Amino acid sequence: MTTYKSSLAPLGLPLVHVSLGGRATGQGRGIALGWIAVGDTAFGVIFASGGIAMGGIAFGGLSLGMLSLGGVALGGFSFGGMAIGYVAMGGLAIAYQMAVGGAALAGKLAVGGAADALSGEGRAIIGDLEDLTLLADNVRTALHDTTFYLSAVFPLVPLLYASRREDETI
Repeated sequence: MTTYKSSLAPLGLPLVHVSLGGRATGQGRGIALGWIAVGDTAFGVIFASGGIAMGGIAFGGLSLGMLSLGGVALGGFSFGGMAIGYVAMGGLAIAYQMAVGGAALAGKLAVGGAADALSGEGRAIIGDLEDLTLLADNVRTALHDTTFYLSAVFPLVPLLYASRREDETI
């Protein structure tokens, strides 16, 4: 198992934590927990990267974050093969505000090969987006709402997880 933990630990979490295991060699999966986390499973307040990643900015096979990039991406702004979030872009995109993808389903604006907007005020555009101001307005609204609601939530998850893990080892 490859591990690195920085000695600097604001609020009790390491600034950088890297933990990578190897199933081929019989080692367990590496779980990284820190402000910046890289591991087989990674929980990072600011950034997380791994097979499963959760954090402010998450990059992984399965990612959950305010900005989420991955095979399956969940969060505020999600980009991936299957993206679900407030704003989502991907092969299959499902979003509350705006979805762009091969198949797009959204509350307000859906753009894609197959698109559907669910709200009565919503708009579905199949094919190319002609009105870029509509897209810009939806992105602006989504940025404001996502930043306001999610900026406090995602950084708390790794902190709560860290406090739970400390309780279990006592």
